[in-house]
Amino acid sequence: MEIFELICKNGEHRRVEVKTRAIKIGDNITEIHCIARDITEKTRLEQKLKEYHEKLERSYSELLESDRIKTEFISNITHELLTPLTSIRGFVELLDDETMGKINPNRKRA
Repeated sequence: MEIFELICKNGEHRRVEVKTRAIKIGDNITEIHCIARDITEKTRLEQKLKEYHEKLERSYSELLESDRIKTEFISNITHELLTPLTSIRGFVELLDDETMGKINPNRKRA
């Protein structure tokens, strides 16, 4: 099988796939049969599919990077929020337990 590019009279380029088969009688080749098939549209669609595949791979890589950044951001925010909240919570527990001294009932309720 061979692939050729033909230029039509109107200047259009077409891709053609040619398959050949020799017909023998004894040891002599008496005929050669050829089948030619226009594969221009098939080739165009294969190229388009390849381009879509590459675009999809790039999009997937960008999506993975976005997910990594999101995870890192959430981790940082969680850490930044929990650090002061832990201190506040500990101080409130000290006040509630009256470890730091007595407080009046109105302040304790607040």
